[in-house]
Amino acid sequence: MLVSLLMAFVVDEPARHVAMAGPVSKIEYSRDGKFVAVGGAQGTVAVFATSGWSKAHDFKPGSSRIMDISFSPDSELIALASQDKSIRIVKRSGEPVHKFDSDGWGMAVSFSPDGKRLAGAFADGILRVWDSGSGAKVWAAEPGAAKAIHVRWSPKGDRIAHTDGSGWVIAVDAGTGKQAAMNKEHAGTPQFLVYSADGSKLLASLARGGNTPALAVMDSGSLATQHNFESLMVDGGFTKDGSKVVGLGGDGDLRVFDIGTKQRAYKGNPIAKHRFFKPERFALSPDGTMAVFTGDMIEGFGFYALPVGELK
Repeated sequence: MLVSLLMAFVVDEPARHVAMAGPVSKIEYSRDGKFVAVGGAQGTVAVFATSGWSKAHDFKPGSSRIMDISFSPDSELIALASQDKSIRIVKRSGEPVHKFDSDGWGMAVSFSPDGKRLAGAFADGILRVWDSGSGAKVWAAEPGAAKAIHVRWSPKGDRIAHTDGSGWVIAVDAGTGKQAAMNKEHAGTPQFLVYSADGSKLLASLARGGNTPALAVMDSGSLATQHNFESLMVDGGFTKDGSKVVGLGGDGDLRVFDIGTKQRAYKGNPIAKHRFFKPERFALSPDGTMAVFTGDMIEGFGFYALPVGELK
């Protein structure tokens, strides 16, 4: 198994370096895999067509770091959370659609599976849902509810999951905001939260200071932990079939964990054979055939796109 996974990451085609004007703070694939949106630490957003990695759009909606990005299901809209105390919905070209303001940073955004609603959170931790067409607020979490840091709408559309500042994972009813399930097993600083493609699993990565970190695979319904790999990932997700977890460790190495065997199947830097490079941000295409990395690179600001093949 280890050999086959290593072979999947050692490819003949060289990594493609795509230049950016400044440091990259967030990378996100569209749900159909046709586009990648790259958010900058200086508020810029660039959208690339993945067919040839040509830049389709380039715009600057604000002057502050982009914290989170979400594509609508049809890839026509992009939601942006940024440190300029805003959450925005823009067209893929950058044309403004809606802007929601608060007293704190925009932290997280996630479109519903049908694209009709947007969930988001500011630094105040209040989970909010807006109508993406009209911009009207649909609901906001009640005072005293657990604060939202990372937010993800479930692929089934019935729930919204989020982490709070202590690392608890909470799922609420997407229609009402009422709490449906909670996991308090893995307290720590949340790194990311993501659903599997079929919506059956939820992955949370939590840093615990000097203690063993948590990379917890949970049942999306009950939020019961199915397995904890005790590894820190700063970015990551599931392969398309949900059988593996792929992500970027805090040391810059890529890690692959097999959920069935509950073992680490790969650890290394697949880009190192091409350039001296320490990855810091990572995104895996929806079909699992392309990885996008950004971080400390000798060419300057930008990111690498690397064909990785199916993870089998």
